[in-house]
Amino acid sequence: MKKILYVAVIMVMAVVSAFAQDERLDDFTFDTEPIQRESIPYFAVAGGAIVGFHFGNYDDLNAQLAKHFPDIDPFEGQLTLWGAQGFTGTVFVPNLRIGFFGMSGKKTQTAEVLLDGVSRTQYVDYSIGQSGLTLDYAWVPFKSFAILPGVSVGRGQLSVETYHTASGLDWNEFRPTPTNQSNLQHLENGYWFVKPELYFEYALTNFLMFRASAAYNMTFGSEWKYNNESDIANMPDTFNANALQVQVGLFLGLFNY
Repeated sequence: MKKILYVAVIMVMAVVSAFAQDERLDDFTFDTEPIQRESIPYFAVAGGAIVGFHFGNYDDLNAQLAKHFPDIDPFEGQLTLWGAQGFTGTVFVPNLRIGFFGMSGKKTQTAEVLLDGVSRTQYVDYSIGQSGLTLDYAWVPFKSFAILPGVSVGRGQLSVETYHTASGLDWNEFRPTPTNQSNLQHLENGYWFVKPELYFEYALTNFLMFRASAAYNMTFGSEWKYNNESDIANMPDTFNANALQVQVGLFLGLFNY
């Protein structure tokens, strides 16, 4: 009986000691540090081909065509721009990128007309060309994928050209004065542009990258000329190259992100 009582006392003391130790554990604090997530750096040196789609406003042009070129269908839809671009990351400012680009495109509407008893093909060309510099900053949410807000600045030209031509011309009739065989009128708008843009890039390999982007082309300082020389009066302010632009491209180079 005494042995049983002795064992019971020892067990009670052990339980009390365990509880006492658990209470002392509350006096200790364990500081947990948050996991540090380092951003992925961006660096690229590349060049490639780009295709852009310019969603311009043709209302003013179509109004003139309806009055003076009734056989020509109105312009509609996007203008496709083809070009190239090169860029490089900077060493002194991480994730900053600078580059340059050039692109141009043309839409043409035609009609068969009979003028002065001669069958002619009538043309109206609408074209845009742009070149400039780009400045972008890269954010890499995960490996091989980058989002780059940025801006482009540069110089551009919007031109409208109308002409008609017969089926052929004798060399002896080629001269600088107007003839009944052909007629040419050329309107050109030179302008400066600023283009906020957003790029999405994915490096397929360390040497090949696909890119898509959206931008808005904002023009200023424009000047219209007729046949490369004469000023044009009463040009509507709404006839310009301001427009949404969407672009895709494929680039070769060195990509590290």
